[in-house]
Amino acid sequence: MVRKAHGWAVITMAVAFGLAGCGGGSKSATHTLGDPAIKAIDVVAQAGNFQNPLDAAPSPNGNIIYFSATGPHGPAIYRVPSTGGAESTVAEGTPFAKPTGVALATTGDRIYVADQQAQPPGEVASAATSGAILRLPAAGTPATPQVLPGTQGRSPRGLDVVNQSDADIIYFTGIDPTSGPPGLFEVSADGGTVITLAEGAPFTNPDSVVVTTTGVAYVTDQGSGPGEGQVFRVSGGTVTPVLSHLRLGSPAGVTLANNDSTLLVSSIDPATSSDQVLFLDLATGKTAVATKVIGANKNSSGGLHRARSAAVAAWADSSGRIYRIRFP
Repeated sequence: MVRKAHGWAVITMAVAFGLAGCGGGSKSATHTLGDPAIKAIDVVAQAGNFQNPLDAAPSPNGNIIYFSATGPHGPAIYRVPSTGGAESTVAEGTPFAKPTGVALATTGDRIYVADQQAQPPGEVASAATSGAILRLPAAGTPATPQVLPGTQGRSPRGLDVVNQSDADIIYFTGIDPTSGPPGLFEVSADGGTVITLAEGAPFTNPDSVVVTTTGVAYVTDQGSGPGEGQVFRVSGGTVTPVLSHLRLGSPAGVTLANNDSTLLVSSIDPATSSDQVLFLDLATGKTAVATKVIGANKNSSGGLHRARSAAVAAWADSSGRIYRIRFP
């Protein structure tokens, strides 16, 4: 059974700080935003054994950070204590080809990886079979990733895992292998039938996704180029723009805070090329940016995920660092 999107809701965006916010005009933000909302940002891993980290996700309790990067034997997934220390390899090499998105099961025992070009052993690479979501255990010795059934050929880029009706569900961006358009999809964390939540316009180049506890998704979209990035809200098959004219990170990490009332987007200051995290109060439309520590980096914003039960987030700097972000 496929749930298709039905119609697109479009609203006019108001511009603030060179970015587009949704509504909110003169109202006061209900939560602290930007730099004041961050207690500390610390480097927990740095390039050496690995290069070019793209995405980072903390365990549910925030004690471990998992991240995708390139290692001495090819693309890999690593883990590191969130307090810093030596990183260890979770998996590397085949079938990884271009792992971008990383997410943890809500229990923390599995890692899910969106890989746009993954090819299972024995498969011949082709446009029709490119990419899959891969799963592997989060603990123990290095393991061989397994293809999540139903996701092969969908070129997944970003993903999030939520628990609904006592079962983990994966939301991911990718393509429909039968018709070709990009979109947002869902599948059981055990694999199976993929459900289409929204596809085609207004999506152009959907990237990362975060999902509220009630199943509302926020999807970043790179658009047609720098400065044309957007964030869309997807609910009940309706896609609504909430942020426009962004220069997004790559991947454009996105997460939620304050009981799903504040959206955080990994992005780049269009004037200075400095890395930043954009905060959006979803109730008021107020925006602010955080540049504490990460603003020293240029053009390297990457993946961003928050721990499920701790005031901790993980952020990847594609030039070579993994950060822990702590909230008050």
